[in-house]
Amino acid sequence: MAIGFGVAAIAVIALMLLAVAVFLWMLGRGLLGNGERAMLVTERLAWAAMTVFVGTAVIGAIVDLTSPEVTMELPVLNVWPLPLPDVQVEAGAASVQSTGVALAQMTLEGVSTATRALWAAGQALSLLLPATVAMLVALALREVRTGAPFSPVMLRMTTVTAAAILVAGTGAPILRGISGSMASHEALSLGGASWTGYPDEWMPMDQLPEPTVFVHWDFWPIGVAIGLFVLGAILRMGQRLQKDTEGLV
Repeated sequence: MAIGFGVAAIAVIALMLLAVAVFLWMLGRGLLGNGERAMLVTERLAWAAMTVFVGTAVIGAIVDLTSPEVTMELPVLNVWPLPLPDVQVEAGAASVQSTGVALAQMTLEGVSTATRALWAAGQALSLLLPATVAMLVALALREVRTGAPFSPVMLRMTTVTAAAILVAGTGAPILRGISGSMASHEALSLGGASWTGYPDEWMPMDQLPEPTVFVHWDFWPIGVAIGLFVLGAILRMGQRLQKDTEGLV
């Protein structure tokens, strides 16, 4: 999936550069005073961004599920190996007292199908989230251009976007955390070890990263979803006021 995210990053940068170029072109032509044309250009860029994110999500999921190797983020412990016995190390001004969980990006081969599937789902959700937002922006601009900012389509899409952000924003890191933890135990667990020429108190586990479980939970999607639900309520009030005004006329 590293390939998929690389393509997405390049595509997003290209879209941003294109947006800047269009803005400068419109500024030079004196077209920014034409609000409808500016909204049309922005709407098309939003549709293009949505297409890029959806396409990258699909391609990345296929790559993750079918390629021999998959690049993942794994939680690991003991990321700071201890020196060998009788080895003196000159520390700097600060000394390491303890270490915790770290996320390491690794390219793995032979991980289980369930681990691959969960990782692919988490990565796809991460890309479908901005795709949904881009679609909301495009639809909002289209409805405003057509003079129907309080249309039923806009109301439904606002609610759908809020639900999508809530599900994808909280679900993506959870799926990645679960799959990364599974891969951590699959790749880093030791079935056995033997060594000679070292002191009895020395253990190879002191020098190797250890598998662990780490699942991250993001809270920002909850706040964004609440904001969009409030926006949907405001749009419904606007729709009712618009109908009342049309009735008076």
